[in-house]
Amino acid sequence: AIYYNCSQPISHQNKQRKLIYITIGASGYVPLLKTAIKELSDLDHELIISTAGNRAGIGSLPSGVTVSDFVDSNKVLSEAALFIFNGSALSIYQAVATKTPMIAVPKNISQSYYSNLIEELRIGKRIDPYHLKPGALREAAKEVLFNVGYQARMPIFNKVNSTQKVLDVVRSI
Repeated sequence: AIYYNCSQPISHQNKQRKLIYITIGASGYVPLLKTAIKELSDLDHELIISTAGNRAGIGSLPSGVTVSDFVDSNKVLSEAALFIFNGSALSIYQAVATKTPMIAVPKNISQSYYSNLIEELRIGKRIDPYHLKPGALREAAKEVLFNVGYQARMPIFNKVNSTQKVLDVVRSI
């Protein structure tokens, strides 16, 4: 278990274990971090968690969990097998650019809209943070990590560079 401050670089420590990157951004749902640590730390994946400076309630960390205020999202996502975040548009663009399947846990209306699209396009899952039942995040993570369809669809969207092309791709699925 490692805590970093924002001045230190973060990297995937154990390359033999797949990486799950978790961030809530500045406006995210803070209890998600504690839930993620509890439910995902035993999946035999390394967890990198970015807190945007809000570590409230995280507590002690099991091995294989790294927490930092900020990380280089593009670098971490380029190594990640799964991205768990608040559903922000910029983060979706980063995930698509790095071909990283997603789980979105939105907290506001725009994040909710984009999170619904992630699920409709079948490039990830959406979880309502206000109805987050025990085990729901773990089950969603296992589905996205172990169902090759999520990963297989990511390159399709990575090559799309216009709204019309996105609609054409969606209609073809």
